[in-house]
Amino acid sequence: MHTDTEQRRRERVQVLADELYRDRRHYLLRIANRNAVNREDAEDSLNAAFVSFLEKFDPDCEAPLLAWITTAAKRFCWAADRSERQGCGLLGQVAPLHRRRPGRAGRVQVGRPAGAWRR
Repeated sequence: MHTDTEQRRRERVQVLADELYRDRRHYLLRIANRNAVNREDAEDSLNAAFVSFLEKFDPDCEAPLLAWITTAAKRFCWAADRSERQGCGLLGQVAPLHRRRPGRAGRVQVGRPAGAWRR
């Protein structure tokens, strides 16, 4: 069970998220569209940014709300693009194993699941 302080923090963050969504959603979606491959990824990334905001934002810190959520939305857009290029969608669905990638002599490379490129 959450403490009273945690509950109050969650309520404050919820109010802030509601205000941001109501007042700035279209602005944030335009930014996400400029940073995403397509509109669907932009909308998914913006929704993920709001979920992250609800879970992680500290209303007592000095971080500007709009800058915080804008940065989060951009990072989710970039992550979706990276995942797409590595053969996985934002939610980690694996793409076909063989596909052509532009580059040196159009070599065929084998795709890997998300995270497989990291050590």
